Amino acid sequence: MKRQKLLKILSIISLCTTINVSMVDAHSGRTDANGGHKDNKNQSGLGSYHYHHGNGPHLHTNGCTYGGGTITSKPTNNTPKQDSEEERRKVEEREKDSARNKGYNEGYNAGCRGYVKEYRYSGNYSIEYEYKYNEGYLKGREKLKIEIEVAKVKGYEIGIAGGTIDSSIYTNEEVKSAYVEEYEKGITEYRKVKIEEYRVLGLEDGKLDKIKLDLENMDEELKSEYEKSYVQGQEILSKTYIEEGYRFAFKTNEYKSPLYNIEKYNNWYKSGYDKGIGHIVLAKELGYNDGYSRNESNVPEELSMAKSIYLESYKEGKAAIDKEDTEFTMTVSSIGVLGWFIRRYLVAKKSIM
Repeated sequence: MKRQKLLKILSIISLCTTINVSMVDAHSGRTDANGGHKDNKNQSGLGSYHYHHGNGPHLHTNGCTYGGGTITSKPTNNTPKQDSEEERRKVEEREKDSARNKGYNEGYNAGCRGYVKEYRYSGNYSIEYEYKYNEGYLKGREKLKIEIEVAKVKGYEIGIAGGTIDSSIYTNEEVKSAYVEEYEKGITEYRKVKIEEYRVLGLEDGKLDKIKLDLENMDEELKSEYEKSYVQGQEILSKTYIEEGYRFAFKTNEYKSPLYNIEKYNNWYKSGYDKGIGHIVLAKELGYNDGYSRNESNVPEELSMAKSIYLESYKEGKAAIDKEDTEFTMTVSSIGVLGWFIRRYLVAKKSIM
């Protein structure tokens, strides 16, 4: 029995010794702070370095974070060939991202500047570049459209307020063109409003005979419109004095100045008086001639104020022609009677002989 027990103990010791030797050959050294160690002979078949972390030999492609020698990520069975393929894919993806970023940026800039959609790319991954270029170009065009609309509103607002613009604030030609075009629309509307405003002012000031604006510092176009309307207002004002002088002419044929403080008012009054006297003379002449010619009585509209004078002269003309007709008739009758006596005398004389 003692012999059998001794054999069992020797067998166990022998087995442990064998296991220990095997482990020493596989490790060829202790693990480092990362939980791995060198394997220069590649006895593990995993390369010159592998990890343990309390487990069998294995590899990690991205490295791991461990604490206290305990594994915090799943062990990997990747081979060096798999690691190389993974790295290749990463490099490829980085290059694709670079092409995409370049395409988007160049497309966006082209769209913002209003350039024709055109790209020239000779690098790798042109499909990725083209796709992102188109996307960026559309985004750039949208941004440009917004800038154009903002410039339009700004240009119009400055124009309608009568201000001036500086188109050099825009470098993009599309934006600048829109800005100037809308400004022209605004300033045109502004000038229409101002022209009408100055026409009204000129007319009112002309009727009041008082210039209220500083003509020397006025815009030439607005000044011209104001002055033309002012003249029209003066004409309206003058009619008041002309009408007054005209009516006075029908009251007396002897002119008397109204003695206004402003000489042009006296002149307007005198021109009205002269016009009235002229119409009186004309009404007498026309009335007499129409009456004498036995024309139908017809007072011209411009002589409506002298209608009574016209009609009176018309009667005088008609009476004159009637008188002449009567005298003529009597003359003809007298000649006829005298001829009868002469004929009788001749007949009697012939009978005696």
